[in-house]
Amino acid sequence: MIKAAPKPYFEKLFRFYTKFLLQKHFRRIAITNDSYRPPPDIPAIYIINHSSWWDAIILFYLNQNVLQLNGRAMMSEDGLQRFPFFRKLGAFSIDSSSPKKIVASLQYAAEELQTGKHIFIFPQGDETPLEHRPFRFYDGTSYLLGKLPATPVIPIGFYHGLFHDQKPDWFIHIGDPIVFREELKLKEKTALLESGLEKTVDTLRERILSGPNDPLFEPVLSGRAGVAERFEKMKKMLSRGGVQ
Repeated sequence: MIKAAPKPYFEKLFRFYTKFLLQKHFRRIAITNDSYRPPPDIPAIYIINHSSWWDAIILFYLNQNVLQLNGRAMMSEDGLQRFPFFRKLGAFSIDSSSPKKIVASLQYAAEELQTGKHIFIFPQGDETPLEHRPFRFYDGTSYLLGKLPATPVIPIGFYHGLFHDQKPDWFIHIGDPIVFREELKLKEKTALLESGLEKTVDTLRERILSGPNDPLFEPVLSGRAGVAERFEKMKKMLSRGGVQ
């Protein structure tokens, strides 16, 4: 496996690049104002739905600007080999080609939790269409809970789409920690995780459908104006100048 090798100087540089990239491609990124705010001094596992290439970038920006946690993110070994710079941002790999390799990565994650780190996981593994139901997870998170049963598990829902502009919007909702009974078996824990994150994403979707500009959403980042916005702005300027 490939261990994380975070570099604070690289994180600072990448933070500026990420902001530029997201402002270029998105109209805005917003989070629900009743999202759970995890305490930074209690190590936790964060599970996030995975439907887009942008997920890892958004997660990095969210952590840098909102959560501000000392975190490590699990990433496929193939993905980390293709984009090795994520290692400098705190990513470590998991190789699903053999149980032995999977266990090695999960053991590493457990050790990081025990030293006070927070662990971010996309438990669906591969990118899955945003509206695909029901959610299906690998058992890695449940395995970690077997090792460290007191660890909080916090669901983070991502939802994105094109609404009123040329560029898409991205929405985030952080749900309350998922509660487990100690006697649950591995597959039962996984089923509870699946339903917990699915509920978090569906709650977010319902809010967006009721109005993506609802005041319940707080801005995380505002993007640069798209073609339609620039055109509308120009029309207003010409109208004030008496040009029809």
